[in-house]
Amino acid sequence: MSFYFILSSNILALIAGFFLDSIIGDPRWGAHPVRLIGKVILLGERLFYGKKGSFAGGVLLLMFTVAAVAGSYLLILALAWKISHILYIVISTLGVWTALSVKDMKVQVSRVADALESDDLSLARQSLALLVSRDTQKMERSKIVASAIETVGENFTDAVFSPVFYALFLGGFGAVLFKAVSTLDSMVGYRNDRYERFGTASARADDVLGFIPARLSVIPVMLGAATAGESPNGAWRAYYRYRKSHASPNSGHG
Repeated sequence: MSFYFILSSNILALIAGFFLDSIIGDPRWGAHPVRLIGKVILLGERLFYGKKGSFAGGVLLLMFTVAAVAGSYLLILALAWKISHILYIVISTLGVWTALSVKDMKVQVSRVADALESDDLSLARQSLALLVSRDTQKMERSKIVASAIETVGENFTDAVFSPVFYALFLGGFGAVLFKAVSTLDSMVGYRNDRYERFGTASARADDVLGFIPARLSVIPVMLGAATAGESPNGAWRAYYRYRKSHASPNSGHG
């Protein structure tokens, strides 16, 4: 398998996967790959949490999830390659598609914006609750707007740019690998009594994979600003000013 074929296959899978997600959105079937990843993580948590949720147990969870999800998908890609190069690209495309959340994020945020334009704060709070984990029932208009903007910024990196970044270099496998680690972080990467130690390995793995994409994500934001008739320089200045304002190594960047 030549380097140029791999690169061209990755680009084709990326374009096709992005197109599918932009038009169709997330698949609605019960066996959606992200739901399967979640079930693998829950299984791993039952196997490795133990009595107190040690750091070592969290490392085992990380290894178990990556091996089960990314390893299985890589095996499927290898089998597809032996059968047909076209099938290989199709399977890689499906991996990219399921790792992205372009349309669904746009639809959900648009519902919040439409409700705000109609001055329906109750509906805006309900719509925002589908996007964020915090309590939205008593949020004022300004807080709703700020929360919606914040979740778009965060999810742009996690649900769009990072999967695209890894898909470009590693095809569907890269997108699925990132999605597995990102899902791990979203499920166990919390600083609370239960996950303080157990979720550390998953949180750090997500930080490592997100390090470069978070810092490059300002480029499409600047391009988007230019396309919308806004100031790319303004986008850069905002990024540069606030990039270190968050305790997370990546959240202020991406």
